Amino acid sequence: MERSEVAMDPIALALASSSVSPTHIADTEGNPVYANAAWTSLVGAGAPPSALRSLVADEEDLQRLDDVLIGVDVQSADPARRAWVRLAAPSESSRWWTVSHIPAFGADGELVATITAVVLALGDSQPGQATWSEQDALAKASQIAQMGVWDWDISTGALWWSEQIYSIFGLEPQEFPATYDAFIAHVHPDDRREVQIRVGRAVEGIEDYSLRHRVLRPDGTIRYVREHGLVKRDRFGTPVRMLGTVNDVTDETERELAREGAHAALAASEERYRLLAENASDIVWQIGADSKIAWVSDSVRMVLGWRPDEMVGRPAMDFLHPEDREHVARDLSAALVGGAARAEIRLLCPDGSTRWMASHLHVAPGAKTNMLVGSLRDIGDEVAARQELAHAVGHDLVTGLANRHSTINRLEARLASQQANRSVGVLCIGIDSLTAINDAISHTAGDRVLAATAARVVGLIGDADLVGRGSGNELHVILPGLRAPADAGLTAEKLRRDVPHPMNLAGQQVAPTLSIGIATGARGDDAERLLRDAALAMRQAKQKGRNRFEYFDPQVGIEALSQLQLEADIRSGLQAGEFVPWFQPIVELPSGTVVGYEALVRWIRPDGPVDAWRFLPVAERGLLITELDLAMLPTVLRRLAETAEGIFMSVNVAASTLRRPTYADEVLSAAAGAGVSLDRLHLEVTETALLDVTPQVRAGMERLAAAGASWYVDDFGTGYSSISHLRDLPIAGLKLDRSFVAGIEAGDDTCINLADGLVGLADGLRLDTVAEGIEVAEQAELLADQGWAHGQGWLYGKPSPELVG
Repeated sequence: MERSEVAMDPIALALASSSVSPTHIADTEGNPVYANAAWTSLVGAGAPPSALRSLVADEEDLQRLDDVLIGVDVQSADPARRAWVRLAAPSESSRWWTVSHIPAFGADGELVATITAVVLALGDSQPGQATWSEQDALAKASQIAQMGVWDWDISTGALWWSEQIYSIFGLEPQEFPATYDAFIAHVHPDDRREVQIRVGRAVEGIEDYSLRHRVLRPDGTIRYVREHGLVKRDRFGTPVRMLGTVNDVTDETERELAREGAHAALAASEERYRLLAENASDIVWQIGADSKIAWVSDSVRMVLGWRPDEMVGRPAMDFLHPEDREHVARDLSAALVGGAARAEIRLLCPDGSTRWMASHLHVAPGAKTNMLVGSLRDIGDEVAARQELAHAVGHDLVTGLANRHSTINRLEARLASQQANRSVGVLCIGIDSLTAINDAISHTAGDRVLAATAARVVGLIGDADLVGRGSGNELHVILPGLRAPADAGLTAEKLRRDVPHPMNLAGQQVAPTLSIGIATGARGDDAERLLRDAALAMRQAKQKGRNRFEYFDPQVGIEALSQLQLEADIRSGLQAGEFVPWFQPIVELPSGTVVGYEALVRWIRPDGPVDAWRFLPVAERGLLITELDLAMLPTVLRRLAETAEGIFMSVNVAASTLRRPTYADEVLSAAAGAGVSLDRLHLEVTETALLDVTPQVRAGMERLAAAGASWYVDDFGTGYSSISHLRDLPIAGLKLDRSFVAGIEAGDDTCINLADGLVGLADGLRLDTVAEGIEVAEQAELLADQGWAHGQGWLYGKPSPELVG
């Protein structure tokens, strides 16, 4: 068909005329202006766009085609119309095509023509319809020859390939460092940016990962591959893994290229179609050899806010962010000598703001001079999503701080760059009583305390990059450039003093204190070791009373390793039955008559006994103390069954045992098995254990009390319990801590007065009383005179495997 004289955009006309896909151009009255050979082959010479209706068999497809051909809305932000339609070309079966109806504008911006383009879809399915589950993908990979399977750990970057992928890429496993970056390095340079963008969009949940790209093998040959991938997410929606398949489609692709008349022609036609059918709302521009803008599409008004006449004739660099100008200048030079340049760049808007754009530049087809034509696509949302994803991968969700992995990387960088005469300090901050807040109120309340504490630490340190979230309830602070270790102590003391502040949680006022561990290192030291040392020092601070800071002592590390071994030995000892009860008499004051015994756990190993002060703290920290409590209970009750009526036995109940949901059932079962009445059993808990009494714990205590067991508060006067616990819980008695009894012997008036006051409190509440640690008769006499009903200590007998007295 001959072309009519229509003053349409010369670039649009050039692109349309060079397209290998069926293309038809009509003026504003619908009169044909141009149709290429592919159009004539599809619908016949001189046929208008409505002739496509004769190739449609399905009513739904016909409706979609009519919706496209009704015309274009030039006032719309995206005036082009397009749809996927099944067409049956002459002598062929029905296949999917995309039909686009696109406006063409003249130099004055007026509509001068409409372009109808028809492009055959790759494959036999409507694009966007295929979805694979992970199981489908793996099953497919195992069935298809030359298809490989890969597994990428997003958080670490580790990448696993099946044997087929190594064969496709022409690599040996030992030649390939299994990481995402190493994979990208083997993608053809011209395809890398597209692969990275498509991976990013899949990870962000914008679209499925499915594309064809080239692979550059070590021997210089190129293979075409088709990839599909699925992203796996955790319960919070965070991407953690990506699974996929790779299929070598080189032969198939080369046949396609041959049918289209060579690779270069196909690439050029695909690019022209992209500008016509896909980028109607994107910006298209021409840049001359002098780097000045020769022409820009009117869509620049909507995307960037510039008028075309404001840009034409000016250097393209004027509209680029200063930080992007150098690499864009290199891209322009490369494109002018026949290459293609793809990049993500920032363009300036008239108000001074910037917009992220995906840029693609190449030499304009048929241009007599060095003229570049390019497209600009707005990717602001995409870049923001990638930045948010990158931030989420490296940061803690509760505090917004760097997570442990990121903190280690930052600490390593500080250690590597530290001056030789300076050191780097690390603070490990533990929030005291945060576990109690989690258990007593809620984990949400605990998160509020953690987040508020983190914010105050950042405010005092002044740089969020130096603060991170550690394991559990820990925060880390990096202190670079220290002149002396004492400088770290000054910062720790400031944080300890100024960070805690009252908070209202579920109607309760809390102000958790901080325990801080300090470790220091020099250039070249190991970052993970410093974090470990600081954590050990923090635990040492907690053991020394909390609300303080402690420096790491190398001996602490040695002791930590020793305690790990001791914990393992405790587990073995429990399995071997090496833990047994020894019994210490409890007597009536002042007569000294034995009325009961306290059962104390002892560890008798084949090589000799282990002191309780060595293994009990380790068992408590490792939560083995509950196993010890439960292991002792049946033996103690069997021994109790063998004693005379009227004799009771006391057993210790650790805080973790008390919180055990099944503890009441286990006590009742053991008593029934031993044939012992529970009114002969005393259960001793510390004041600290009563700090976190939940409704479930209270119900268990009341259930055992109703069955006859008596609850006693051990070491009374040294913990944190409230008088309300004595009122509200089923407490039957108090045990005076041995520290007060020792003070009585030393003539400490404070201890004497406290002992007298506590027994008065117990009498007022009608509670039984037991004084521990009585070693001499003078102590017993004074305590009896004050009104203490029972006594216990070496004066009446040491713990023994036999019932003495």
